[in-house]
Amino acid sequence: MKKIVLTMLTCTSVLFANAQLITRDFLTGYTVGNNLEKGTYANTTQGVGTPIMANQWSRSGKDDANNTSGANPKTVAALTYSGYSESGKDVAVDLLQLAEGGRTSIYSIASDNVYGAGTYYVAFMYNVSAASTDAGNEFFSIDGNYTGNSQRARFGVKGINENTYAIGLGDGGVPTDFSGTYNFNQTYLAVVKVTIDGTGVGTTWVYINPDTKGTEPTTATATCGITGTALKSVRGIVIRQRSSLAAQIGGIRLAKSWSDALGESQDDGGTYVSKEIIHENFQNWPAQASNGNYTQSISVGTATGNVVMANCIIEPEKEYAAASPSSTGRLTLQKSNGTGGAGAVEFPEVSSCGSIKLNLNSGSLGKSLTLQKKSGDTWVELKTFTLSSTAAEEGKTSCVAGNYEYEVKSATPVTLRVINPTTSTIYIWEAWVTDYIKTSTYNKQASTDKGNVISTRYYTLTGVRVQEPASGIFIQQSIYENGAVETIKIMK
Repeated sequence: MKKIVLTMLTCTSVLFANAQLITRDFLTGYTVGNNLEKGTYANTTQGVGTPIMANQWSRSGKDDANNTSGANPKTVAALTYSGYSESGKDVAVDLLQLAEGGRTSIYSIASDNVYGAGTYYVAFMYNVSAASTDAGNEFFSIDGNYTGNSQRARFGVKGINENTYAIGLGDGGVPTDFSGTYNFNQTYLAVVKVTIDGTGVGTTWVYINPDTKGTEPTTATATCGITGTALKSVRGIVIRQRSSLAAQIGGIRLAKSWSDALGESQDDGGTYVSKEIIHENFQNWPAQASNGNYTQSISVGTATGNVVMANCIIEPEKEYAAASPSSTGRLTLQKSNGTGGAGAVEFPEVSSCGSIKLNLNSGSLGKSLTLQKKSGDTWVELKTFTLSSTAAEEGKTSCVAGNYEYEVKSATPVTLRVINPTTSTIYIWEAWVTDYIKTSTYNKQASTDKGNVISTRYYTLTGVRVQEPASGIFIQQSIYENGAVETIKIMK
């Protein structure tokens, strides 16, 4: 077998281009102490014609009868689990023990069958501090309805004594069969796997504390069937507060493969740098004097891509308003209550993204611009930039343009857009986007320092993992005892 060693950039671009991660942004943008839920469904039978609260946590319209209000779950410091890619990132959710009843929070992923028949994996960290010994205490499930009333693949715990508990899976109800012994106040990693056939029939498995660098185990910690018609597709993720349970949950990842659920293809221990790949100041763009939908080709690194605008005005000769002017030109985003609705600007997809920076101002103080990332057919909120009133010039009612930046840190392809949620026009004077390039996959140590190869994986050039390479060109990934990862291109 002939081996051809290429640069890491070439190899990672192939692996990342076909990642099967659906989303990991369940808690992105939250800080400690925030309310988890951002909305409430009036009931659990709202049809698909009802505007979906996509990609955000909302309260289900169905709670236990005894719980007339319940406490909106709060976000707390991130959980940590050594070796898991989400360890220490974002925040966790504190499922405080309620005085009575229960409360359901639903993260709506889709209102249709885009995630229908197939196999799905949800990885998350959890830490249980109290659980009743009388009955099961389910707190996580996958939902076939984005409003939260078709829960299956229910994961729960049951107290054994004051120090330990057992885990279990349930189908349409709270789990009744529990096994194992786990410690209160200890963080565990769980991967819930479901396979559904599009009619609601399937199977659930859970794996507790799996090898984060290994392949999918052949034996699960627990398993149960899926029956009925509730889970024809994955439309939501549900967490539950209860009067019989206290727990925290965080680091949730939904994917179509074991490795992407654990984050293997996004976080393999390498070091990263960023360089500018987009820099636009609009001075050479064609003028558009009225709000409308336009497309503009721009440079993206050494390639090109299209900026797609909705309800925008392009003013290439407008006097620059930043503190350090470098050009003329601005892009105006229509206010949300204007004719045609909110102005939006979608940037070209980039193969990776370190950060995005925008030079912004508005005709009124305290307005904002929302940054979003595309996830499937929906948009996930990353950050809302509030144009601070402290930037106002003395004696003026408009905001001085300033730079607003957000670190995306995505090693995989990503599409970003900004949308104006306010009742005042927003102006973009300049935009910068950087990439996120891996400079190495391991420290250049002697072979004896890295230890032996403990795992080898092979991928096709389209990113599909295979057991053994046949004839042709493949990507070989070797994992060493010290965690070092070496990726090369091979030809057989």
